[in-house]
Amino acid sequence: MRTIALCIADTHGGFKLGLMNPDVKLIDWDEEGNPVTFTPESTAVQRYFWKLLLQGCEAVNLFAKGDQIVVIHFGDATHGYKYPKTLVTTELADQPAIAISNMQPMLTLPRVRSLRLVAGTDAHNFDDASAEKLIIDNLKLLYPEINCGLVVHGLADIDGAEIEYAHQGAFPGSKNHLKGNVAHQYLRDKMTVELLAGNTPPQLYAYGHYHEWLWVSETISVGDKDYTSYLMIMPSFNFPNLWTTAATKAQARFTHGIVALEIIDGKIIDYKRFTRTIDRRTKERI
Repeated sequence: MRTIALCIADTHGGFKLGLMNPDVKLIDWDEEGNPVTFTPESTAVQRYFWKLLLQGCEAVNLFAKGDQIVVIHFGDATHGYKYPKTLVTTELADQPAIAISNMQPMLTLPRVRSLRLVAGTDAHNFDDASAEKLIIDNLKLLYPEINCGLVVHGLADIDGAEIEYAHQGAFPGSKNHLKGNVAHQYLRDKMTVELLAGNTPPQLYAYGHYHEWLWVSETISVGDKDYTSYLMIMPSFNFPNLWTTAATKAQARFTHGIVALEIIDGKIIDYKRFTRTIDRRTKERI
């Protein structure tokens, strides 16, 4: 049996530099007090992200070859209200509406059977997963044929392949030459805890939050048996603003896009990245 897990993270709906469906319909009022819909104009970054998502979904559809698809969103589907000057609108209801509309290209792919949305950070979900609760409730109504659910810290069995997942996990590394060091130790610790409890470690530990792609593996030998697990940190759909530039100490390159896991007969056989890495520095001759 073959199943594809479509993975996406940190889409930050409602942020001017996040993901936004250009056809999203938001609610306003006309001069006579009647509700009317409007579509906010997309920024250049939002147009770039939307094109990237559509290309990724088309590639996943070809990769799936008619097999079933599971969608996992690793959190921060909205941007929250901590940084109001960076928002598309200041209406709190608009962010879940944008996030719901952002799901459309993935949830309308052929043979999507389930969606899991991970609760993100309080700074981006109006505290206690408030945004995610609204998103999931609406998606259940819009896509009744798809098994939609909200998860804080999950342990998923996808046709025999076990995946532990949450929004925030291992740190990818503060410098390029340190990349993966913390993740390797984090993964080894996770595996050891499971082995000491008498369990086989999940095949994959997967997270979002850090907006940076990483894939590492570890093998632990116990007697004559070897246990191998992987750790994945997802890229984002969030473009760096001035705050991000300062927080990352002027990191130049950022990777955006989605990832597809290929699961065959209970094992993760491969992954495909449908991503793009950009250099956000202004290049000019002065």
